Amino acid sequence: EVQVEDSDIEDNLQEIQYTLAKTVAKEESEVVGTNDYIEFDMATFSDDGSPLNPEQPSKYYLGRIAANKDLEANFLGLKVGESKEFDYTFPEDFPTETSAGKTIKYKIKINGIFTVNLPELNDELAKEWNESESLEKLKNELKDNIKKQNESQLKEKNYDELLVQVIQNSSYILPESLVEGEVQNLFHQTIHQYGLGHMTMEKFAEMGKIELDELKKSYQDRALRNVKGYLTLYEIAKAEKIEIKQEEIKVKLDEYVQRVGQEQIKKMDANNVVRNIHDNILFDKIFELLLENADKKLEAGVSLNRVKSILSAENKE
Repeated sequence: EVQVEDSDIEDNLQEIQYTLAKTVAKEESEVVGTNDYIEFDMATFSDDGSPLNPEQPSKYYLGRIAANKDLEANFLGLKVGESKEFDYTFPEDFPTETSAGKTIKYKIKINGIFTVNLPELNDELAKEWNESESLEKLKNELKDNIKKQNESQLKEKNYDELLVQVIQNSSYILPESLVEGEVQNLFHQTIHQYGLGHMTMEKFAEMGKIELDELKKSYQDRALRNVKGYLTLYEIAKAEKIEIKQEEIKVKLDEYVQRVGQEQIKKMDANNVVRNIHDNILFDKIFELLLENADKKLEAGVSLNRVKSILSAENKE
């Protein structure tokens, strides 16, 4: 069970404050201050002068992100219409890894400066945000959402690790057509994600400047893992006689409808929704079975910082 403290929802509460904030334009003679909201044009270049991002309109709340304090200092004192060019070297421990330790050249022009009036953290804010009865109730809702999200991610991580162990200790005879079908399914998901329409893998590799053989191997490896995973799960369910009752599906379906809303449900394929719910329940039962028979157990009473550490370590592997 993930433990979420008041300090863990500070960023969420601040996000709500800024979403509900009121801004007032400053006079032309006034300059950018430490907690202002600004509209500006910005272009960025690498330290050798080569373009990184072309000039484009941007919006930003100064003072909102502590890690950007030194960078924001370059905006202070400017008036509407004024431009500035400057270099900034990000700290080695900057949270965004792609920027950490790098020097970026900035070219900016201020288009608008606004004072920011943040609403107080009180019951009024809670009611305006989502009609919560009180700030305390809103905090509890935020904690519950964070708790569920992180428990789900932890569970998925442990589930994947357990499934890998089972797959490694199993043997498979897989038709090439089954694996190739999953390759095509994964590839179509990719081009759909990027809005590329119909495209061959050869064209995709050429466009992305990727070696075709490497791209094919990447998809084949993923497809092989997926197919083995699917077959393993259903073989476990079959061997252990795991069954899903209609009452279980109804409970989860009611929860899903309540969470998503009737209007969204009407736009979905009912059979797909029920099938996905059925599979999710099945996989949960298989996971619990695997967990009961595994040496590794989920940590009890784990803090949110510990969860982030575990998931971060997984992403770096």
